Amino acid sequence: MLDEDGVATQPTLWQVSPTPMLEAFHDAIWYILQYCGSAIEAAELLSWRTLLQLPLRAAVAGVHGSARRGEELELLLRLALRVPTWMRVRQLEEQYAEYMHFRPALDRLSALCVGVYNDGCETRQDETFVRLLDGAAVAELVVVAKCEGATELLRVARVRDLRQLLLLLCAGAGRGKRVDGGEQDANAHRCNDGDGEAVGDNPVRAGIHGATAGRRSTGDVRRLSTALPLRKEDIIRRILDMDCAAALFSATWDAVVGPVCRVHEHLKKSVCRVAELLHVLASPCGTGGVFSVLGRSYPPRPLSAALSLLAPKLLLWQTARVSCVPTPPWWHTNGVASEEPSSRASAPLCLFTSPESLASYMGALELHQALLEATAGKMRRGGGLHFAMASHTAVEDSLTRLQQQQSLRRKREHPESTASEPEPSNGSVPSGKRGSSEAGAVTVELLLQQGGLLYEHLLPFLPKYAWFACAELLVLLLQFNKEYALANQWLQTLLGEPVHVVASACGSVKFPFYYRSQKRGKWCHRVAQNLVLLGDRMTALEMLERQQQNWRQQSSRTPECVCVEDAKRLPVGLQRRARLLSAVFPSPKGSRGGENKVAVYNAINEYHRRHFCRRFDRIAIERTLASLHRLLRRWTPFPASHMSFTNHLLAAKEVTIHAARDTMDPTLWSDPSHSMTACRVEKHVLRWFGAGRSSRSGWVGLHCEGRWFACLARLLLWDAYVFDPTPQRCREAEQETVAGVSDYIWLSPLQDDPFDLIAAAAFCHRRRRLIEARLEFFEACPREIIIEYVRRRCRSRETPTKGTGPVREGKQAREELQLETESDASLWSMDEEEKGGDGMVLPGQPMPPQGEQLEETLPAFFACDDACALHMVDVGELPLLSLLRAIPQRPLCALLRCMFLSPPEEGHTVCFAGFPDLVLWRETPLSLLETDFKLVEVKSPHDALSDKQLAAIDALCRCGFDVSVARIVESSQAVNEAGPCGAHTSSSDRVQDAALRNVQLVL
Repeated sequence: MLDEDGVATQPTLWQVSPTPMLEAFHDAIWYILQYCGSAIEAAELLSWRTLLQLPLRAAVAGVHGSARRGEELELLLRLALRVPTWMRVRQLEEQYAEYMHFRPALDRLSALCVGVYNDGCETRQDETFVRLLDGAAVAELVVVAKCEGATELLRVARVRDLRQLLLLLCAGAGRGKRVDGGEQDANAHRCNDGDGEAVGDNPVRAGIHGATAGRRSTGDVRRLSTALPLRKEDIIRRILDMDCAAALFSATWDAVVGPVCRVHEHLKKSVCRVAELLHVLASPCGTGGVFSVLGRSYPPRPLSAALSLLAPKLLLWQTARVSCVPTPPWWHTNGVASEEPSSRASAPLCLFTSPESLASYMGALELHQALLEATAGKMRRGGGLHFAMASHTAVEDSLTRLQQQQSLRRKREHPESTASEPEPSNGSVPSGKRGSSEAGAVTVELLLQQGGLLYEHLLPFLPKYAWFACAELLVLLLQFNKEYALANQWLQTLLGEPVHVVASACGSVKFPFYYRSQKRGKWCHRVAQNLVLLGDRMTALEMLERQQQNWRQQSSRTPECVCVEDAKRLPVGLQRRARLLSAVFPSPKGSRGGENKVAVYNAINEYHRRHFCRRFDRIAIERTLASLHRLLRRWTPFPASHMSFTNHLLAAKEVTIHAARDTMDPTLWSDPSHSMTACRVEKHVLRWFGAGRSSRSGWVGLHCEGRWFACLARLLLWDAYVFDPTPQRCREAEQETVAGVSDYIWLSPLQDDPFDLIAAAAFCHRRRRLIEARLEFFEACPREIIIEYVRRRCRSRETPTKGTGPVREGKQAREELQLETESDASLWSMDEEEKGGDGMVLPGQPMPPQGEQLEETLPAFFACDDACALHMVDVGELPLLSLLRAIPQRPLCALLRCMFLSPPEEGHTVCFAGFPDLVLWRETPLSLLETDFKLVEVKSPHDALSDKQLAAIDALCRCGFDVSVARIVESSQAVNEAGPCGAHTSSSDRVQDAALRNVQLVL
């Protein structure tokens, strides 16, 4: 269900394979059966078998063989993933005729019967894979039978075609009445002459002939066209209310719309289900989406679009798979299957234990998609409150149903147990359903019972987690519709109710898992805001004071999550909690005596998650706390501890820019004298920084917010992002913690990110030694080494794909890929591209190595193998290499260290929201020691810095970046007082003077 002018029909996809969607569909089913096979219903499996057998049946039953094997299934998959039920054949032929034999494949699909038992239920013998209707069949359904699906069938036509159809039908009906009233003799005379059918006898042909000749066919056409409805639904209703002949409607439909087709209903649902399950494997519910690209968000798309969007990635890994090894097809690009995955866990992972749990999860995923569309503004037009209340009821009923199912399962499996925890799903299962224990699979619940927070990244595969993700989006809709009490009810549920609980054998010791614990500060602040809106300010003040005291009591001496070697150094409360958790988590095999490392690991991480608060959430809480204190306790001195975090924030210097709004569009700005074209405020600030300066010392700017740092973090710490912590790789990289290794972080090559990235603390501490080693190297190496490292691992979207295979092979492929990357204009700015990427060497810097000398000095992790080529980072249009020539090296490494290696109590997350809008750099350095680099946050009049921006600016300033806040001031008063030129140049001169003073200090 993707726009066909997007990823699904890009030319490079057809160059890789003549049937790309077919091969992606095969691979998708492989992964789905690997991880969700025990939860798939038998009827669904039969439908998938019918689809997979389609190429073979078409080759056997077809009289004319297909030019390309599998073209029928390729076309069927593309039609099934489309949004509308009925589709116009003419439109499809325009899109697919260049890439496949469209009409022969469609004819074979419309002639081939599905079968008697295609999806577990008996079907009619005449049901085909695709139903193809011409004008006569459409007239039979719309005019004669007037079936219920007539409205949906007519909706396939465009509004323009429907208006023309209605116009010709009205003209033909009027002419038919005149013929019946007294023109029979004229018709008989024409027939006796033997001239055949005249143009006047066919009103449709007459109307079309008149339209082509540039004149109207009859005098009634123009008069009728003025009375036609404008809305599509009104036109359809008008057509259905008409009483016209079937032959007239058939001829008119063939002339205006043409044949239409639709995919078999059950097969369409089966294909969409494959795409939805593929979306679950690539991005579980509540963790983001497969449709976002490195800091860039897109409007919500249907879940079925996952198969179309992930098809290039599936084809990228295409090669011969080893069928004898029950492991995912992790492919190399040289045609040889990889042997690495065979060393993974011995037992397969079963994400869903029963069809009921999978059905509940998919229901939550569907509601989550609808809530995403509602929050994006697509459903506010009609009944926003009604949809919010219906979603509230659905989430509430589903959570109650899940609780009842868990209680029944515990009673059935352990009748003597009175504990309230969910038991591992390795007991008896109902007859007729293959349980995970019978197949020797490992379930998510079992892993959580064994390792606790070591497998926190698998929580998004629990149905309750998916429904909690729906509740999080539901809060936004309830607040928008001013249902603050109901919103607070769900916020309290997110804060206090766990999504999963593991317990000891006797049930006395429990360990809860909470939904997205890093957002607890945000939800506490929202609860307080809703209480204020409900009029209960005192309760809001007391709640925020308790939270502030709770965070303030956190001990800064608490060891980090990975430091569990010496449990005796922990605070007494944590030692006691670790001893209690020893009854929940079993000791690792081979450990005799001493403390339980898994229990210690979970105790420390539980403490950090309970007291963790993001930096911008603390700013928001302290600001609201101060506001409530002024209202309720105005005569009481404000405690300094309530602003302990905000008072220590570093502020950026401010630059005042005078500008004038455009008279036609208030969102556009220009200089006070209106000598420049009006533009967006960010572009105006970029233009202002470049005005009045020579090309040698002027600024080069870009509006990209935090995307530049997101790309650099992903590239410089590339090894950490693609790291798969299997036992062997952990021992090689010295990344194994004492508590053990977290497996199942990478389930398939469909993932852009590891699953544990949703928990920033777990992601960073699991790769701490690796990140430290990379940052130590980048802090000491020359700048050219960093540029070379980034160059080898980034690509632009315009990078061409050459060759017949999906990925080129060997040294030649890497050389071609490097040449493509170097020649890509998006990596360098225009000036740098003209210079060929050669940068000047400043005094005191070592000469950068060149050619073979460079290769000899590079460390081992610089090597670019096939896996590196497949995991290259798409930077789009960002001139990243030019930025790297100007970014100060030490502040960059300090910012990476701050974001990825800071203690949890500092509140840093692997999130780059709130970064300044503009990035400015000088291509020619102003000083002899370093190039100039500046970050500018743009603020329009009456606009203030947000909490995320305050936190980001504080972190950037502490790391040594030059950050400014450009405040736009309307020039109406400034022009009257000082004139436009004086008002414009005063701030510019002050900035330039400050820069010159800095140069003098440096020299």
